[in-house]
Amino acid sequence: MILRHVIPWTASSALAALLCSCADSPSAASRNPTPVPVTAASESYDYECDTPAGHFADWVRTLSATRVQVRGSLLMKEGRESANAPPVANVLLAGSEVAQSFGLHAQILSASPELLQIDLLGPLSGKAVVPVATVPWKNQPIEFELSLNAAGEAELSAAGHRAALRVGAITLTKFSLGCSTADAHFAHITVATD
Repeated sequence: MILRHVIPWTASSALAALLCSCADSPSAASRNPTPVPVTAASESYDYECDTPAGHFADWVRTLSATRVQVRGSLLMKEGRESANAPPVANVLLAGSEVAQSFGLHAQILSASPELLQIDLLGPLSGKAVVPVATVPWKNQPIEFELSLNAAGEAELSAAGHRAALRVGAITLTKFSLGCSTADAHFAHITVATD
């Protein structure tokens, strides 16, 4: 089963596509498909994010936590060509304001389309981007773990590499999986909160 929600790419949606989640957009229930639970007891999800060039899609789950750990794998199945929107996939955590969004940002490099750049994207207020790894992406699932600890440190482990960034104390209100101009598969996603 493929779950999709496709939104046309416009200049005003560029930020939303980067984050694949926006606090001022309609509620998650009204605009996002529900991912397929692998098993209800473990709260493990698979999400197929398949968008045409120049569009983005996301799935959002609400949270209420100050500490969280998200684990799973990301498989970029295809990057599409678009002059305005590079192929990306995101795993993001967010507070009640868009400026409190941070997480995994994976982008197929235009200069080396066989490579995927994985970054830890910091909150918008600081605009920090911490490189984590550059890896081949075709037919290669990338295991990741994204967490926020009680001290306000975000940590991303992906493709055998690790990066951390201080984001401060945030009460997390949502978690999202999304992509733009790509076909990406998120598998065995688990979310553990405090």
